[in-house]
Amino acid sequence: MPICDKDILVVDDDPKIRNLLRNCLEADGAIVSEASSASDVDRLLSQGTYDLVTLDINLGPDDGFEVARNIRKTSQVPIIMLTGKDDVIDRVVGLELGADDYIVKPFHIREFLARVKSVLRRTEHAEIGCSICHHTPCTCQQAGSALFRFDGLTACLLYTSPSPRD
Repeated sequence: MPICDKDILVVDDDPKIRNLLRNCLEADGAIVSEASSASDVDRLLSQGTYDLVTLDINLGPDDGFEVARNIRKTSQVPIIMLTGKDDVIDRVVGLELGADDYIVKPFHIREFLARVKSVLRRTEHAEIGCSICHHTPCTCQQAGSALFRFDGLTACLLYTSPSPRD
């Protein structure tokens, strides 16, 4: 599955890593923007939407965990943490803050691309709007409900028990 025309924001303070990721993603058809700081991320996210963000935890003076926390306040864009921090607690914190995946540097570029495609595949399904509440993702889902897709429409159906007869 190529990632043609997917808008991806690459966030890393290291220009060599940003260039490597840009080249890899663009070779597969992605449209790539780059950020090297938290302020760059804020500016770029305020100017448009992205299909995925790759986010380094160490952004020079900035904290990638805080950047992820801020992104999650306003967006459900998929986030892949891409960092040299391989401690289990860092992985857990990243995932609990809302990251969809966590890749430790150094990494193999083919694994990186496979993980990007996997996250995009999973989130693409979740971003189909509901034909009932018209939100993306569906906000009418609740316990006892299920999301169904048919002929281009998505609906959240609520299971109810039969009403007692008088």
